Amino acid sequence: MKIKILAASALLAISSNSMAGLYCIFDPLGAQGPAFEIAKDFALVAKQWKVPLTLKAYTDERVVTEDFKAGQCDGIAVTTLRGRQFNHFVGSLDSIGAVPTYKHLRIALQAIASPQMATAMTSGQYEVIGVAPLGGAYIMVRDRNINSIEKAAGKKMTYIPFKGGGDVAVQLVGKHIDATVNNPIEAESHWRAGKLRPLCVFDKAKMPYPAKLTATMSWADIPPCATAGIPAEYVMLRGIFMPPGVTPEQQKFYVDLLAKVRALPEWKDFMNKGAFNQTTLSGQAYFDWVAKNEQLHRELMREAGFLAR
Repeated sequence: MKIKILAASALLAISSNSMAGLYCIFDPLGAQGPAFEIAKDFALVAKQWKVPLTLKAYTDERVVTEDFKAGQCDGIAVTTLRGRQFNHFVGSLDSIGAVPTYKHLRIALQAIASPQMATAMTSGQYEVIGVAPLGGAYIMVRDRNINSIEKAAGKKMTYIPFKGGGDVAVQLVGKHIDATVNNPIEAESHWRAGKLRPLCVFDKAKMPYPAKLTATMSWADIPPCATAGIPAEYVMLRGIFMPPGVTPEQQKFYVDLLAKVRALPEWKDFMNKGAFNQTTLSGQAYFDWVAKNEQLHRELMREAGFLAR
């Protein structure tokens, strides 16, 4: 079963009657990130309206809102979760179940853009001037009776999608979010530094890496999620494919070559550092595994509405 939550961001708020001034933009990548690029396009359009805007990039969303409340920013671009303190109406977009499908998301954005909703965009001295969608976030569970975040975790949760594992780790270390799902290698250095702690692994068994990364824990000490109260299992494929028509000899050459690569000490060090699952398949066993998981993902995509039933 795949559970999907849609999220919307970014929320732009202003605190004065004049739209001109300093706009503080939250982007995990700073001035080089996509949110800041969108803000620059907005500033160019505003210039045509004779509204001069100055942009400032922030990588810490909490600091953005604190500076805004302190009067150091005339406007901000933040996620709707963080912006909820300024406008509860738009902030509710990130509520669990509020936007269950992309159709609902389009309807919500069209409704917000309607002139009839203008009064809802203003709350005290703050006004929302734009909302942009981010997309969907997913979790995978094996039990089809688990069809909601509440059932999977036993409590209310809000999911926010980010562009990659690096961004996810930065958000967690910066304490902008409470928990993440990420690759072990993205978290390894932060765990060593004591900036985060692992909760469980989405595999049926513990990771076979007993070397201590901290004073008390190794990768092998992290329990499978199923034994930690979350009945979910998902292993990501890292596969190599060849074009049709290759000979058995050609296939054997690359199978043997990759076996030699896996025997290298550099490869073993990389596997240990990233706590990778080193299960290796080839031939018919690999073909059967791919076919089985292709069918699984077709079912998940049908349930999500991406494929016709």
